[in-house]
Amino acid sequence: MTLRAPLLALCVAAVAAPAAAQDAPAPSLEVRTDPEIPYHRLGVSADPLAVFFGEYGVRFEGTVGAAHSLFVEPAYLYADQTHAIGIEGGYHLWPLGAGLSGLFAGAAFGAYVTTGRVLTTTASLEVGYQHVWDGLVLGAGAGVTAAHTSGQGRWSLFPRVVLSLGYAWM
Repeated sequence: MTLRAPLLALCVAAVAAPAAAQDAPAPSLEVRTDPEIPYHRLGVSADPLAVFFGEYGVRFEGTVGAAHSLFVEPAYLYADQTHAIGIEGGYHLWPLGAGLSGLFAGAAFGAYVTTGRVLTTTASLEVGYQHVWDGLVLGAGAGVTAAHTSGQGRWSLFPRVVLSLGYAWM
């Protein structure tokens, strides 16, 4: 009888082992996330204050994800009896991740040519805040711009103040 108990335990263990290996699969470790919050992806705006300084431009801005955007701004300038056309392009970082709405920081580079074929290049840094109400864009920013005019050997620095008024789409 002493041999019977270990033999019975061995048979029970052999029958129970395959059953334990075929238990239900473990639950998935994937985490459900909320659906993506919609944000404004494209915008068109102008600076109404720039008109008083002889600058006419329209900024086209598009997001690359919720926290980054690229913009281009063709412009016409008239100052001191001189006409110029130019273009500025740049990048904005939106740390709140709400598309074209919220706090932003960025950089821009531009080139302008006058009627006398004088080339001026610019590099700017700016920070600001922009808000979108049902598509209507209102924003303000400030920074610094460095400009270099061909024929001059130096860069000049001046303040940059930007006001944005426009429209944005989702």
